[in-house]
Amino acid sequence: MANKFFITSIILIFSSAVCGGLLIFGAMKWTHQWLIVGAIAIVPAVMCGVLGIVCFIISFQRASEHNTILSAFHFFIIKYYILYIGNRMLRRYRACCKDPRKVQEDRLLQIIKKNKNTDYGRQFQLGNINSLEDLRTRHPVTDYSHYEVFIDKIAMGENNVLTTEKITRLVLTSGTTGKGKRIPQNDHFHFCRKTLMEALQYEMFPDLQPMQPKLFLHCNSPVQKSECGIPIAPLSALEPHVVKNMVAYSTPPNGFLIENFDDAMYIHLLFALRERNLGLIFVTFTSLFLETMKYLQENWHKLVKDLARGTLNPDLKLLPHIRSSLTIALGSGDARRASKVQKEFEKGFDRILLRLWPYLKFIVAVDNVGIRDRLKASFAKGLKICSPMYITSEVLVGLNLCSFADEGDDYVLNLVDNVFEFVPESEM
Repeated sequence: MANKFFITSIILIFSSAVCGGLLIFGAMKWTHQWLIVGAIAIVPAVMCGVLGIVCFIISFQRASEHNTILSAFHFFIIKYYILYIGNRMLRRYRACCKDPRKVQEDRLLQIIKKNKNTDYGRQFQLGNINSLEDLRTRHPVTDYSHYEVFIDKIAMGENNVLTTEKITRLVLTSGTTGKGKRIPQNDHFHFCRKTLMEALQYEMFPDLQPMQPKLFLHCNSPVQKSECGIPIAPLSALEPHVVKNMVAYSTPPNGFLIENFDDAMYIHLLFALRERNLGLIFVTFTSLFLETMKYLQENWHKLVKDLARGTLNPDLKLLPHIRSSLTIALGSGDARRASKVQKEFEKGFDRILLRLWPYLKFIVAVDNVGIRDRLKASFAKGLKICSPMYITSEVLVGLNLCSFADEGDDYVLNLVDNVFEFVPESEM
């Protein structure tokens, strides 16, 4: 892998030097013809130089062996852009912790100023609220029913109802407190969550290399549409236009659109098993991770067979276009890797994750059922299991800024995006 990208980087940098030489020679000759040649050489000189530097950087990382030059470059641009933005956001979050009261007052005024002329803002006179104290006295504590009529308007296609921002999804809650609720959301929420997650991971685990592939255990949810075509789906649901940029994972993009749990886990595990350089496993909850490990125990023989042959089990209920794209991505198989994987499975499942993926650093999961220690004593022995943020369908509630690396579940309230009002328990 490193050799492929290193050789490519040398070729590209040499090509850049040749084009640069033509540019310099043209400037020295100062003739009409050579100036034209030099001008034409500028673009390929810059492009080859940039691509050569990128390939040189990639050649020293544990990138996926299955990346092409183009897909690796795509991965590189997305990854480093997200890390740059995420690190800037983290610095801002930490700075805000120094004066939380002022940050909350400022955030409230930002929200009011931006949305005071919406339907909701005019009806409830948000323009008259100038402080947190005003919010407590002038605006009652509310529940979902208070906003439902406004959300209905958004679903019908009306704008400037609750917010001036464009609503791109009505997030459907899980319904743990009753019927599922529709929470208006825009793309900014998803972007903030993604960038902060990435920045936290690489801050707390600096030996995790940016180009290392990740395993994302995800079963997609159906996406419905409102009357005007706004998607209605759970927070975790992914749409085709989103998955096309999910190039950081061992699973090809279309694998994230599978809506059957067994089929989705089979595909994620199959493509992860062919990766030698896996660096991280991301799964929503430890309970889901345990289910996946049990599924792996029951189906590893089938997975090894498909990995060796480059086939997809015919029992998988996949849509034709998904099966076709995944089959192409799987290629002709990897018998050598399949043989190595099979030997590890035959030894049992104690410490199986690090035996399959020796460069694996940690697992991102919320320990929702208290089984972290159980997992660390068996499948995940030698790995950390961490929860970087506390997130709900409504908001990103808090970030694990302090104890992430120590596997604590302590979160710092997200003062940057939200305004918190604490209700005395006696008044709930």
